[in-house]
Amino acid sequence: MTTRTEIDSLPLSPAHKARLLCRHNLVTTTSGLAGDYVQANLIVLHSDYADDFRMLCARNPVPCPILGSTPVGDPRRIIPTSPDVSVIEKTETEDTDFDIRTDIPYYHVFRTIEDGDGDEKKKKKKKVVIETKSDLLSDWTDQHIAFLIGCSFSFEQALAQAGLRICHQEDSRTVAMYQTSIPLLPAGIFHGSSYVWITGDAQVVREGEVPVFWGCGVTPQFAVEKALERDAIAGTVMSHKPGHMLVTDWKISDFLAHTRRQLGLRPEA
Repeated sequence: MTTRTEIDSLPLSPAHKARLLCRHNLVTTTSGLAGDYVQANLIVLHSDYADDFRMLCARNPVPCPILGSTPVGDPRRIIPTSPDVSVIEKTETEDTDFDIRTDIPYYHVFRTIEDGDGDEKKKKKKKVVIETKSDLLSDWTDQHIAFLIGCSFSFEQALAQAGLRICHQEDSRTVAMYQTSIPLLPAGIFHGSSYVWITGDAQVVREGEVPVFWGCGVTPQFAVEKALERDAIAGTVMSHKPGHMLVTDWKISDFLAHTRRQLGLRPEA
């Protein structure tokens, strides 16, 4: 059995070590893990729905920023959304020891069952059942495609360095997420959803603290679940379990430099 000490002793990058820890189920959350590297949310769909999903993210870039995706059926390669950035290109071929099906601590697998009232004359409503798994090896098919969505875990270290309290880390809670009444801009089969779906552990707000909210990368999970309930998606849908992200090879400093270039801003001194 591989141990954390053995992985920590390997001559690998912090991001690579983090993925190995996840693969061997040696971490329970990725919050605060490999703080210099970008973390990502995950959605896995049948390739038939990939275009609609990309359009959903393009129309709702705040909660659904796509960082990259796998080729159809290939869980070992990530194609970055911005191929002109060399540091992102490296993740496509440099790290062969990578598998999207195993390198996240925990996953959610979404399936539907009939939830009717027994009246055969009425169309039975679909109910979504969510199963938590430590890998997707038995669920992934050659028709699946995985999407990486930006995650606020990527800037937790910057907040801490600025002297702000990372509440869920200090309180040992799952990061809190809240459903809002703000609708998503629809795209194909994905529509009518709110920005954020899952509520994590209740957050304790101390005296003098002001809650700050930003778009959350679990939003696509809600959009996909609503599509499943409408029977608009066939096959198995998968995601990360909230609080359990993919640690990528993309350094936050390089990612921010690229963002500044995109916005036409000068590089930071």
